[in-house]
Amino acid sequence: MHGPAATSLTYYGISPESGSFEGTLITYPNYTNDIGTFNTNTSIYADGNIISVGKLSVAQTSLFSDERIKNIIGKSDSGKDLSILKKLSITNYRMKDEGLYGKQEFKKIIAQEVESVYPQAVSKSGVKNFIPNIYQLAKQNGSVFTFEKPVAIAKEDKFLKIYDETGEIILEIQNITPNSITVNLDGKRLKGQLFVYGTEVSDLRTVDYDALSMLNISATQELAKKIEALESENKVLKKSNVEMQHTQTIFEERLKRLESYSASFQK
Repeated sequence: MHGPAATSLTYYGISPESGSFEGTLITYPNYTNDIGTFNTNTSIYADGNIISVGKLSVAQTSLFSDERIKNIIGKSDSGKDLSILKKLSITNYRMKDEGLYGKQEFKKIIAQEVESVYPQAVSKSGVKNFIPNIYQLAKQNGSVFTFEKPVAIAKEDKFLKIYDETGEIILEIQNITPNSITVNLDGKRLKGQLFVYGTEVSDLRTVDYDALSMLNISATQELAKKIEALESENKVLKKSNVEMQHTQTIFEERLKRLESYSASFQK
């Protein structure tokens, strides 16, 4: 049972510049905004982006698509869209972070591949995230971590997320080689076995699956037009074939009459 509709909704924001690696989050002052008809049964109202590193499960989604908020450029070229769609590939994969995703298999697209073909469907959020681009145990020799498998990280990566027996620790990267990373321990004493998760990046790519869905609709419409054209052509060919068969039947009947006449004349 739902309570009375709220007349306004108070929400909190988290400042990415004020938070700390230790997990201390700084909130903006309370801010109240009247959200009109969305007040009814609304649990969360965000005046900005919502980012989650985990699964977001919803029963329904609804996107603003009103003509009045758009400057229309024109109709999409369905032929071009079909050509783009044919260049996209679907990939089978597992996520590197097995602790979060396990061995689950996915069948989706890869952002970098889409970016090379249909860049408007790919964005770089600019939000800093740690990614599992190392995800292996490490041996420590002072401030140097060495790895059994080569590590391939960007030179501009500045921070490293690791785990020891006390939990998560963020360290500043000082040097990188194919099999080692030197960090600034800043007086920290690491305990027990070390697991290195990965580095912090600010160019993590996201894919606009709605854009791909619309591309698919346009390409499907182009295929529908091609099918209709083929069906029309097939109809004409069938009619022509019937007419040819009828003509052939007439010729065969005439030939039989001529052969019969010729045989009787020879007698």
